[in-house]
Amino acid sequence: MKKILFFPLFIFLLLSIFILSFASCNHQQPSDQTKAPGETSDSSDEAIRPEPIEATGLKYSVNLDRKTCTITSIGKCKDPHIFIPESIDGYQVTAIGNYAFKNCGFLVSVILPDSVTSIGKCAFEGCSALKDILLPSALKTLGKSAFENCPSLTGITLPESLELIGANTFKDCSGITEITIPASVTKIEKNIFLKASNLSTVYYNSSYSDAGNDFLNTDSIKKIVFGGETVPKFICKKCDNLTEIIIEDSVKTIDGGAFFLCSSITEITIPDSVVAIGYGAFSFCSSLVNVTLPSGITSIADSTFQNCSALKDLIIPDSVASIGMEAFLGCSSLKSIKLPSSLTFMDYGAFRDCSSLTDITIPEGITEIQDNTFKNCGNLTSIIIPNSVTSIGSWAFSHTSLKIIHFTGTQEEWTAVKKYSGWNNGMRNYEILFENDKDSNENENADNNSSEDPEAYQN
Repeated sequence: MKKILFFPLFIFLLLSIFILSFASCNHQQPSDQTKAPGETSDSSDEAIRPEPIEATGLKYSVNLDRKTCTITSIGKCKDPHIFIPESIDGYQVTAIGNYAFKNCGFLVSVILPDSVTSIGKCAFEGCSALKDILLPSALKTLGKSAFENCPSLTGITLPESLELIGANTFKDCSGITEITIPASVTKIEKNIFLKASNLSTVYYNSSYSDAGNDFLNTDSIKKIVFGGETVPKFICKKCDNLTEIIIEDSVKTIDGGAFFLCSSITEITIPDSVVAIGYGAFSFCSSLVNVTLPSGITSIADSTFQNCSALKDLIIPDSVASIGMEAFLGCSSLKSIKLPSSLTFMDYGAFRDCSSLTDITIPEGITEIQDNTFKNCGNLTSIIIPNSVTSIGSWAFSHTSLKIIHFTGTQEEWTAVKKYSGWNNGMRNYEILFENDKDSNENENADNNSSEDPEAYQN
């Protein structure tokens, strides 16, 4: 009897062990890609992201017109993916108020209605999980620090209606890599991309310009495309890693200091649409080797290429009539430069400290060689000076290596040229050749720093 009872019990135990083993094996099989609501996956996050739902529980205030309202707070809304309706309780939503969603760490995506025209100060500041936000097509104003410290924000499209971008708008938005500033923007405040550490490409289509407004002062920027009418003053000041600049044919002016201290730029082509380049536009661009200037500019402003120490060769267009003060000061690699026949004026120190310059021809239209024009051009050995020149300023050729001065006039005309104190200081044993009086060529002694005509000195 005991054997009969034992056998069914044995069979039961065997079946139990088999069932448990099967369940265990099945549990270890790879699961399918379907996720329960709320779950995420690193590999397919976009595919499983929940659809945004209409936000409920938001707080708002009714505006003075009694027809519209401003969102003031997240209220009781706890959904991570939301869209804000165009109206709440019969009031049209026209604004996101100051601090409305500040530090809402659970927000992942937001869709704003087209009825919204302004986003207030710090409206989404500190929304650390915010990845996407769809801005309304009628938006005009982005307030100060609107998206400051939103490190998860990876992309944002600014609408063509936008007019104002407040200070620090995208400060510490380390997820943004590319952005377009639309043509509609008429004002940009300070440091909109400060510490946006991964922003590498900017498309700038606005013509907004403000002196001293270095709002693109961000080390991460490597490429900028300008598509408006103006490259603004100091827009790229100290963009140390900027290597690629594209200036489209719509651009007419490059304002002063636009690329000041952009030490990584090696070349730039300026289209013929540009008719004016401001003072110091490329000053201290220490890696700049090649520049193509537009055919229509009439002047090279003060300090335009100051201390561009890598610049080797430059062709100045025939349209240029003047070269500003210290325009090429410290271009120590500049070996040759062709001055156009249209040139009528070179200001103080235009080529001072161009230590690699070996020879130069002054065009016929020049009447004065200003103070310090070629001072410290240590390798300058020959120069052609036209008989149109009536004066040579103080220290104009001091500390050069001039051996030959070819003057296209007569000795009498050369004697009549006013030579100011120290014009030839430090020069050694140079020879003056006269175009029309070859038998009267002069040799100047190195230790004689006097002008040929003592009465020509003027201090």
